[in-house]
Amino acid sequence: MRTKNWSKTSIAAILGLMIVTSGCSDSTSSTSESSKPAESSSGNPVVVKAWYHQYGEKEAVEFLNNWTADFNKSQSKIKLETTIVAGGVADYYSKLSTAFASGAGPDFFEMDASDFSKYVSSGIAAPLDDLITGDIRKDFNEKALAGNTYNGKLYGMPFIIDAIGLYYDKDVLKAANIQPPKTWDELRDAAKKLTTPERKGFTLSPIRGGYQNYEFWPFLWAAGGNVLDDSGKKSTFDSDATRKALQLYRDLAKDGSIYTTLQTDSWDINYLLSGKTAMQLSGIWATPTIEKSGKNIGLVPYPAVDAQGKQTSTLGGWNMIVSSKGHQAEAKEVIRWFWLEGTDRMGQFNTIGGFHLAPRKSVLEAKKDIYSKPIYKDWVDTVVPLGRKDLSLPPEIVTATNDAVQEALFSMDRNIDTIVKDADKKVKETLAK
Repeated sequence: MRTKNWSKTSIAAILGLMIVTSGCSDSTSSTSESSKPAESSSGNPVVVKAWYHQYGEKEAVEFLNNWTADFNKSQSKIKLETTIVAGGVADYYSKLSTAFASGAGPDFFEMDASDFSKYVSSGIAAPLDDLITGDIRKDFNEKALAGNTYNGKLYGMPFIIDAIGLYYDKDVLKAANIQPPKTWDELRDAAKKLTTPERKGFTLSPIRGGYQNYEFWPFLWAAGGNVLDDSGKKSTFDSDATRKALQLYRDLAKDGSIYTTLQTDSWDINYLLSGKTAMQLSGIWATPTIEKSGKNIGLVPYPAVDAQGKQTSTLGGWNMIVSSKGHQAEAKEVIRWFWLEGTDRMGQFNTIGGFHLAPRKSVLEAKKDIYSKPIYKDWVDTVVPLGRKDLSLPPEIVTATNDAVQEALFSMDRNIDTIVKDADKKVKETLAK
């Protein structure tokens, strides 16, 4: 599991500098000249540099390092150098941005969904339509590919899908004669009834940051809202949908049904497993921990706004991006070997190096003994199909929207309408720059 933290260096500013200093490269241009691995003029192998963030699971790091050694032994034209960037996700993006600004960026790197558009629109990413073709393209989860598409071209190859759902303690709900909530009213009611002096009825993130937004988006979407319109150029945050979603957060806080402080964020499923909460928002990565606990835990999608509404979830994850400034053909050859040849490596990474949904159908089939188990199957069949891709927004808009969520939870004297209008003003100011 990897937590999200968007308190980053101003990526937009650094990327803007990179574009000015690196000439007139256009990431939407044809890649036909680099479609085949180049021959090194010295006769030595072409050095390809790959960057990954620091995974919390030691197995994931071991896989990446071992596969790098295996790839280098398998051929002599390319020498792969893999760097695991120490620190958190924020550290990874800060160092990545600085590396590209100085002309020392990797040939390919991983990127989570929330930052995709910033890097692609800045000209750093090369199209991957020549890598993901034919039957391979058909093998991929369509939503995952759509989330990596920009102006009609594919710029990212998903290798991990993450999602958020609502876990609940079956025994606790059964004892209280309460069904898993399908609507917001049912969620409010269940959370209130399940709260005791020792336990909260429901747990979501009260902690400022990108992960809190990641959890909040499905509530906003369920109400029919969004932060920006489809063009990404106009704010839609000032809406009744936003007011409803923020009011839900305020109601849960006022009722005392949720924690307003947590030692670790709500991605940590141990709040549910230790009996400190009866229901909890958390991610697909928690499934193995739940299985090992032996607890009687269920999983459902986010509740819909009402009986006529739709349930949903946020789809996140990690994607391979090839730099338009580096050895494109060689980088694609490495990615092909790691993630597209057979199903073993992608299957192992998604089921042993942590737990995630593999974005290829053939991998899901190859690992069906795992993906067909209780809760695992619920992710595959129920939650992920309802998901929408995580929003990729400028840091200033992430902050403005996160401020609104924080104020809904903690500034009870502030009117929800005022909170929405203030945030919308900041969003519009950012878009106007």
